[in-house]
Amino acid sequence: MKNVKLHKIELTEYEYELLITDSIIKEIFSGLLRAAIKRKGNYFLSVSLSQLSELCGFVAAEANHAQSKRLQDDFNELCDYLEGIEYEIKKNR
Repeated sequence: MKNVKLHKIELTEYEYELLITDSIIKEIFSGLLRAAIKRKGNYFLSVSLSQLSELCGFVAAEANHAQSKRLQDDFNELCDYLEGIEYEIKKNR
């Protein structure tokens, strides 16, 4: 089996709470989210590039279906952040 490279993603407590309180994201990424490490108020996820890409898609979908403008904005900002990390990882391969 090929070793999959993991990348550390830093999330604020609020960003992590957005993910963990969303029922769809929590269900699909439960193992990933439970494995998060909390340090100095932030959360660190270890994700593969494919997991990150999939997470970006789900965060974007949740932004599109958010129940409020604020929640939509928050998911959009998180999506932009995660997509930026994804871009940097792909660029530096």
